[in-house]
Amino acid sequence: MMHIGIASPITIQRFSKYLDASGKEKAKALEGLKAPAVDAVVEELLRRGHTISIYTLAIECNEKTVLFGKNLTIFVGPFRKSSYLKTFNLFKSESSHIRDFVHSEVNKPEILHAQWTYEFSLGLSSFRKDIPVFVTVRDWAPAILRYFKSYYRLVRLLVNNAIFRKRELHFISNSPYISKSIKQRWNIDSVVIPNPISNHYLEIQNSIDRDVNTIISVSNSVSKLKNIKTLLVAFQQVLIKKPNLKLRLVGNPFYQKNPALKKWRTSNLFKNVELCGPVTHAELVDLYDESSIMVHPSLEESFGNTLIEAMARNTAVIGGKDSGAVPHLLGFGNYGVLCDVTCSTALACEILRLCEETGLREELVERAREYVLRNYTIEVTVDNLIDHYKKQLSGEN
Repeated sequence: MMHIGIASPITIQRFSKYLDASGKEKAKALEGLKAPAVDAVVEELLRRGHTISIYTLAIECNEKTVLFGKNLTIFVGPFRKSSYLKTFNLFKSESSHIRDFVHSEVNKPEILHAQWTYEFSLGLSSFRKDIPVFVTVRDWAPAILRYFKSYYRLVRLLVNNAIFRKRELHFISNSPYISKSIKQRWNIDSVVIPNPISNHYLEIQNSIDRDVNTIISVSNSVSKLKNIKTLLVAFQQVLIKKPNLKLRLVGNPFYQKNPALKKWRTSNLFKNVELCGPVTHAELVDLYDESSIMVHPSLEESFGNTLIEAMARNTAVIGGKDSGAVPHLLGFGNYGVLCDVTCSTALACEILRLCEETGLREELVERAREYVLRNYTIEVTVDNLIDHYKKQLSGEN
């Protein structure tokens, strides 16, 4: 068994069951920054008996706090609310909390692993000459800046670039798209270990009847990057031939009084559109099961968790042929339909085709679920992660 130090956003209260009485009490006031994929990996490592130190940050935290449990210690530092203050000194306060936490440990971890190429990586990078430091690259900063032009994103890119210049770090990509981007930009090789899917998406299908007239799209943003307007325009085109079709939009922005949706509402883009808003994991499973098609119009994804969620639930998927990691996740057309999601007409044509060709839908969903089970379970992800740790510790390339 190994002692592994993980620097990352986490959902602190998710780990209450592993903490002692004092830690449970302190955790009640700490929500954390949340990262479901990381949470799942940490839980699986704990289940396998590894000792885990988590170095994290929380907006609710006013002073450094340590939560203790069996085989688990969670170090929590303050995360400043002000984007200006964080970027003004290049996240120095946040990264120093992470660094100080590692220094404070009497028994240092055998491995340090940071998630994302920003403040968490910056905090661990100073240990790279003494302890193997891994960095999982979970987004592509240049692409994010391209779609979100702001001072905050520019500074994030600068921090990201500083991390990639520290060549002693061991980089892990969450998709071949990210791995290829790193190689092209930095000439660095990185192993691909994808995000895992939560086990509740893999449970046996429930008895809900799948509605061939219902399609779904899941997003937590209505930004240009997520490209929801193109989907709405395409859906109105589809309704001309399929007037009984219904589109469900799921995620934080999709509630009736959201002012960000007003311009689309006045453009008559909401006919037969149901706004479901934020939902629980259990509710999302049911929504996938009720739908025949999931459309993911995003222009770029470093991974694409909602795609594999839908695939696991036997819901046929449409995604962008040039949308970062999406083509690989969909097996370049073997596990889902790829099209030009910037073109509403092209998107409408593929929605209609999947609606009308039952045989094609059935072939895609059968292949897709098998593919998810082979590649994206938490067990497969952690097996690959542990193997990679061991290779680096033993000096293998």
